[in-house]
This record gives sequence, C-alpha cells and structure tokens, in this order.
Amino acid sequence: MKQYFLSICAAALLCYLWQALTPDGAGKKRSWLIGSLILVLVILSPLIALDADDIFESFTDYEAETDDLQKEAADQTRSAMETIISERCTEYILEQAEKFENVSLQISFTFALQNGLPTPVGVQITGRCTAHTQQLLQQILEDDLGIPMERQVWNIT
Repeated sequence: MKQYFLSICAAALLCYLWQALTPDGAGKKRSWLIGSLILVLVILSPLIALDADDIFESFTDYEAETDDLQKEAADQTRSAMETIISERCTEYILEQAEKFENVSLQISFTFALQNGLPTPVGVQITGRCTAHTQQLLQQILEDDLGIPMERQVWNIT
C-alpha cells in the first residue's frame, strides 16, 4: 500500500515538473492532458494488474463460504426449533399424564422435516404408568401430535 501511494506521489511530481518545464501555448495543454492520463494510469494500475481468474476464484471461494454459513445457520435453527418443539410436546404429554396416579415418564421425540419444519414423527417413552394410562397417552399422542402407534416406543415398568 505504501508503494502504491509513493507511485502516485512520484507520478504527480513528474507531471508537475513536466508541466512547469513545458513552454506556454498548445504544447502546455497537450502536456497537461498527457500528464493527467499518466497520473490516471498510475492511480488505476492496481485494477489493471488484476487477474480475471483470481477474481473469479475469490468470488467462488466467497460463494462456497456463504453457502456453508447458510447451511450451518439452517442446521442451528432446525436444532433450536426441535428443542423447543420437543420441550413443549413433552410438557403437554406430562400435563396429560399428571391427571393419572403413579405416573413417572421420560419422553424423547424423533423429528423429520415436513414442509421445511421439524415435526415430531416418533416418540420413545420410558418410566412408570398403568396399562390404562399408557393406552390413553398413546391415543393422545396419535390424535393431538399425529404420532401413530407404530412410531411410539414404550418401555414401561
């Protein structure tokens, strides 16, 4: 960068000296035009030196990095949404289970993307409850959360 500014200063000084040494008249106007063009070329020299392949490669790298960041953000968003949905569904099932006696459950959901959103498609429930309570909760899972019986795994003691 320092070299670039030194080049501009040197070109400007040379143009000034050339202008000062040129006699008045038509030659002075031509020398001013030529000096201005030289100064513009020195200022634009970094752009002239750019390689189109380097620019394309930089753009391709930038595009790939942007795609990776977008995928990472989408994964983090999906993970956060799954956590929130899992917590809310667990709370709902536990609220329903609290209506019955002797119920102690741990619930874990599996998710799949449906219409771009994580949706619970399976559940694993471990713990303690009666067979009647299990049947009622199975029906709630199927009716309210859309998880069919075959996607419900119960490990009840």
